[in-house]
Amino acid sequence: MCPTGLPRKPTSPLTFPRLHPVLFFLFLAALLEEGSQTMEVVHVFNLEVKDNHESAKVAALQLVDLADAIVKSKDFENEVDSIISTFEAEFSETLLHSVCFY
Repeated sequence: MCPTGLPRKPTSPLTFPRLHPVLFFLFLAALLEEGSQTMEVVHVFNLEVKDNHESAKVAALQLVDLADAIVKSKDFENEVDSIISTFEAEFSETLLHSVCFY
């Protein structure tokens, strides 16, 4: 089950002018609805990307950097907030994050 289904940072619905965050919450709801058999921790991330080739290419490279930071962390569970903060500061992007159990 997903404990809150909320992003890491409190936000207002007015900050979601596009559909992408809605899909993030729908995905979290689907995880919650499906339930868990193993109760393994799953980190769900969402990066809003404009629907064009150039934005997708930039976002892909940003997500590679995020994945590298995750892989290189020695204690991901305790470093995840720092990794997200570094990502957001470096790229001036907001990364939605939720911890679920699957």
